[in-house]
Amino acid sequence: MQKAHRRFQYLIQEIHKIQRMKFVTDEVYSFRHQPKFHDFSNTVHLDEKWFFGEKVDGYYYWPTDEALPPPDRIANKQSIQKIMFLVVLAMPVLNKGFDGLIGIYPFVKESVFVRGPRRGEQKLVHEVSVNGEVYKQYLLEKVIPDVKRKMPWMRGKEMYIQHDGAKAHLPAEHDAAIDQALTANRWKINLVRQPARSPFLNMCDLCLLIILCSVKRKKLDSEAPTWWSCATWWLVNFGGMTLRCCCASGALWRTSIVL
Repeated sequence: MQKAHRRFQYLIQEIHKIQRMKFVTDEVYSFRHQPKFHDFSNTVHLDEKWFFGEKVDGYYYWPTDEALPPPDRIANKQSIQKIMFLVVLAMPVLNKGFDGLIGIYPFVKESVFVRGPRRGEQKLVHEVSVNGEVYKQYLLEKVIPDVKRKMPWMRGKEMYIQHDGAKAHLPAEHDAAIDQALTANRWKINLVRQPARSPFLNMCDLCLLIILCSVKRKKLDSEAPTWWSCATWWLVNFGGMTLRCCCASGALWRTSIVL
């Protein structure tokens, strides 16, 4: 008997390999000796992810002379509080003071209801289902303005906002309001789609979970602004370097396509 690790893998078809090859070769600017890729400094990556407030299981250190606390009881995994975030990242630019984190936007909605004449009004925050209209609203009101505000040196230069091919993203690619917002005031921002079934070509999938955990720790520790800025820069920069390695090894050299 031997111990083996098994997990599901993406079903990659020939059309996916061709799309991945074309996407990667477009980022190569030199083929002499070895491929050299662009630094992705003009590309903004965005993606959505679920984030659970608590873990289902975990290991804790507890004093031997104290009794263990009773386990938390939940009906099922769906009872754990969770929220969906839209995370927008870009490559850090040190000489501009830009750490690479453009924004983390939760898909929530705040409503006010009256509980009674004595209790008054109370605010309630609940989740919002992500569809084409919600995604378009977040692009127009949050993502595009924050990209222009945090990366002003890219004005007038070619720039790309990369997302995956989710169903909620497709209407935004052919929307007149979004096209006008992307090109207003001499900006040259293009909304592009990454190849299907290629999550490693998005920087959010490479370092998103660690950044979300860092955000949670930042809320618990109010005396760590310096640590947060350093950790954010390091994590986003690490995600960018990993993205280049994935383009070089995983997508270009190991793709079994003969052009």
